[in-house]
Amino acid sequence: MAKGVKRIELLLAYETRLHLGLKTFQFSFDILSGTDTTLTYLYLQSCYPKLPLEFSGLKNLKTLVLHYVAVRQNGLDNLFSNCIYLEDLTLDACDYKSDLKIISPSLFHLNIINCRVITERNIDIIVSNLSSFEYYCIGEFVHIMNIEEAHMLSKFSFRGYEIYEPVGFSGLKNVTTIVLNGLREILQPTNVVSLLFSECLQLEDVTFKNFRGINDMNIISPNLRHLKIIDCGYTQRIDINALNLASFEYNGNTRRNISVTAPMLSRVFWNAAKRALNPHPFGPITTLQHIENLAIIISTSQVLVDGLMALLDVVGLNVILFMRTSKIKRCDRAGVSVDEASVETEGGCVPAGTPTLKLVR
Repeated sequence: MAKGVKRIELLLAYETRLHLGLKTFQFSFDILSGTDTTLTYLYLQSCYPKLPLEFSGLKNLKTLVLHYVAVRQNGLDNLFSNCIYLEDLTLDACDYKSDLKIISPSLFHLNIINCRVITERNIDIIVSNLSSFEYYCIGEFVHIMNIEEAHMLSKFSFRGYEIYEPVGFSGLKNVTTIVLNGLREILQPTNVVSLLFSECLQLEDVTFKNFRGINDMNIISPNLRHLKIIDCGYTQRIDINALNLASFEYNGNTRRNISVTAPMLSRVFWNAAKRALNPHPFGPITTLQHIENLAIIISTSQVLVDGLMALLDVVGLNVILFMRTSKIKRCDRAGVSVDEASVETEGGCVPAGTPTLKLVR
């Protein structure tokens, strides 16, 4: 191995090895002896990292990615003890041969993704400087996780069927940004959303995606500033009470039982085009009289002139042009398109700063 190398990627074909019945290749860190002070990035796919007894360590390794690798506790312990400045660890589609305890004072970012849990496995995470953690399970079961001493953890992303029993929220008390994807109601407490906001009081940016069977979302938070609810099935009722909410995105089937109390809300993206017929295409928008920026996507059959005019009166739009493309673009007073000046209409231009509505059909 040439001296001075900073980045190494060893990507062996995972499918070929399985098809031919070959043993897993062992990557010996002996060959890195000339790069122990320069190597900062190491990506190993479908091979097993082997650390020799007299290995002096990778003194400047910052990022390690293990892809299609069998992971055991003793192997992780050796890696952490020999990579004392490791900041970013990714375990991608790995085969977990034992319970894991991840202990590292240097680690900032942890990603455990594309994992499949066949038998019950535990992961203890004791990382005092951890800033972000992504967990993505593609199977029915998830790891049982215990997150301790992660006082710096601010970003958490989770994809799996169940979170409350195996993971809980006690280790996420300082998280400000969270993404929850794929939760199933049958595996959750009926008030899982309420529990999240009652235990994680610092949340500012929240995204819910692909929930199934979560009948009620009761969102009460004084610190929440950005909320996204995307493709969450047929949630029966959504109640939002967030005094500092600034932006809200909703993508999915709309229902009558959506209420929003958010006096600071100024930006809304509303996509209700999931079905051709939607009895409540505008949801709670007509009750939000302080919106400054509004974008709506609805199907053509949902465009009701009376409803649109009522909506425009509420949000303070004075003039609108129903173009064939159903879009409003900005222009100057000479009719030349610009980014920030004004809104083009049949009667001229509305000055910049006027609330605008974009319709896309």
